[in-house]
Amino acid sequence: MELLVVITIITMLALLSATVAFNVITAAKQARIKTEVGTLAQAIEKFKIEYGSYPPMLQDRDAVQRFVERAFPDARPGELPPSLDATQSLVYWLQGFSPDKLYPFSGSNKVKLFEFDETRLRGNLGEQKYFPPGQELPYVYFQAGYYESAQYSESGAGTLRPYKRERTASDPAGDPQPYANHDSFQIISAGLDDQYGTTPNAGLFPKGPYDNGDGAGNDNIVNFNDKNTLGDSKP
Repeated sequence: MELLVVITIITMLALLSATVAFNVITAAKQARIKTEVGTLAQAIEKFKIEYGSYPPMLQDRDAVQRFVERAFPDARPGELPPSLDATQSLVYWLQGFSPDKLYPFSGSNKVKLFEFDETRLRGNLGEQKYFPPGQELPYVYFQAGYYESAQYSESGAGTLRPYKRERTASDPAGDPQPYANHDSFQIISAGLDDQYGTTPNAGLFPKGPYDNGDGAGNDNIVNFNDKNTLGDSKP
């Protein structure tokens, strides 16, 4: 009987230790992604300082044309970025531009705004996506001017849309539901579960929901949240 009690205690301690170790490892992985999301956001802010606006979504060809005419007035006609999705846009803009004023996009010796880990870039050159360490879904970039229509989907991983936020007393009455980072941008990682989570419209920060009830979006990591995950900030 005494031996059984000792074995039970040892088993319980082992399980407890394993749980604590797992939680510590999980938090460390999330913190690493959170740090990188912050660094990517800093690079986007640097982009705005240097070029006068946040990077437009590359699907909007009129907005891209306006940006090029303003930021690169000497660029040759037809010197435009390609049409890319919300993940590729992030990489394309932060890989920088050539000092050649005539060919800022197709020229050589581009000056990067962010030092990407080359082992985590996937896709053809000029159309690459950037993946958080150890994860299978890429970072997503939404610029504020496109929140109403923006979305990104991966088969089996949900449909990601820009997140809205809870109203405050300072929000004008009658205005549409405000978005998080309503005048800048959102960078989003699917978190450690590699699930974006799907909601009918958009997740509501900070209380959620961030999915259809399966918890898939709770561990998403974003640039507008001080804590590691969206779930960590739920009241």
